[in-house]
Amino acid sequence: MHLPRTAELEKKIRIVAERDGLIAFCPFASGFPHEVWICPTAHQPHWEGMPSKLLDGLSRLLWEVLYSLEKRLGLFP
Repeated sequence: MHLPRTAELEKKIRIVAERDGLIAFCPFASGFPHEVWICPTAHQPHWEGMPSKLLDGLSRLLWEVLYSLEKRLGLFP
């Protein structure tokens, strides 16, 4: 998996969070409301082979994204 070159990254818009070699952003043409993509900033062939430091960053980034959604939308089921 690798980070696609998109307008979000080039123009620094719709970026939710960025940390530890990962980025979370809302794509321009989302398939559903509040869609968020989390991608590594450097090429990674698969999630299972990621270094543990990157996986720790993923857990913190995922928590940050979910917290942000809950804060804006309230508790979701």
